[in-house]
Amino acid sequence: RRFATSTMACPMTPEALVKSCQENDGYETPELNDQLYLHFKGYQRIENLEPYTQLKALWLESNGLHVLEGLSHLAELRCLYVQQNLIAKVQGLDGLNKLRVLDLSQNRLTHLEGLAGLPSLETLNVSKNSLASPDAVRELVGCPALATLDLTNNQLGGDEMIGLLSSVPKLASINVAGNPLMSIPKIRKKMIAAMPRLAYMDRPVFEAERLAAEAFATGGTEAEKQARDDFRERNRQKEKADRKAFRDWQAQKRAEALQRQRDRAANGTDEEKTAARSALEAAAKQRDERAQADAEAERASVEGSGVAKLAHKFWAANATEPLPPVPNMFGQMEASEFRAPSVEPAEQAVTVGAHAHADAPVATELSAPAADGKEDGGSRFEEEEEEE
Repeated sequence: RRFATSTMACPMTPEALVKSCQENDGYETPELNDQLYLHFKGYQRIENLEPYTQLKALWLESNGLHVLEGLSHLAELRCLYVQQNLIAKVQGLDGLNKLRVLDLSQNRLTHLEGLAGLPSLETLNVSKNSLASPDAVRELVGCPALATLDLTNNQLGGDEMIGLLSSVPKLASINVAGNPLMSIPKIRKKMIAAMPRLAYMDRPVFEAERLAAEAFATGGTEAEKQARDDFRERNRQKEKADRKAFRDWQAQKRAEALQRQRDRAANGTDEEKTAARSALEAAAKQRDERAQADAEAERASVEGSGVAKLAHKFWAANATEPLPPVPNMFGQMEASEFRAPSVEPAEQAVTVGAHAHADAPVATELSAPAADGKEDGGSRFEEEEEEE
């Protein structure tokens, strides 16, 4: 800012304006330009803009402007960017009935005025100024179309701000971070409950949060908790209905495809018609039975302790198989890579033992071949020793 007001400042002459138009793909004829880029030029006054009657966007960012002037004739202006200047008072905006976006951030504003006369103003940025009280921003209540407001990094505070902001007719998005206002307990819930149209307060306001905030305002923490539970239950019911509708749609499409196949099969002989019809019906029945069986199996797998069984089956699939050792980068085996073989689960051993006690004859029959095999193995080993 000191740099902008130093000897580098230059006047806004007609020649300088034409040069700026040419540098930014504009026209030498002022009336043909709908955008004008005059940012970072060091201008201290706004002047010589009378011929530019068709401007819709004007950039005056980062100059040394102290006063807004020479703009009232720009009846077509939609966007005005005058951030990062030295403006201490909002004035000179009369006649800008089509102005929708106004950026006054990073100036020296201590009080907002002259904004109620802008009937089309939708977006206002006054962040990083010196607004310190509700009276300093009371002018906002008179802005009929204001929907987006940025008050970041000012000195605004007090419960009165909640009622004041809720009085702005169409306000739906606000940024208030960096203000003492944010230190008020439950300020976000209070703001959401007080402003039915609010959809953004430093971050989006979703339906669940709104319902919880409104419930908190009327019934406290218990009502908020109940509202959140009810919202989740409604979502579950909706998802269930959507899945059912999708399955019904699938069934309808399968029936239509089956009907088309039947119609195509109807063009053959009587025997072919009968065979095709039977095959189609059998295929459809088999498909429906398979789908029903799969659904029942999936439902049964997650009922009761089914989830635990699935998890145990997944993790215990290769539990008894030790991992093979892996050599290091030098091709040598590390001691830490060796793993002792795992012992079979105790549950399996107990199960086998229980079967053996419950059915002794079976255990005897199973043990006999093992003994025979053991003796045969011993005799073969002795014969091999004698031959050697």
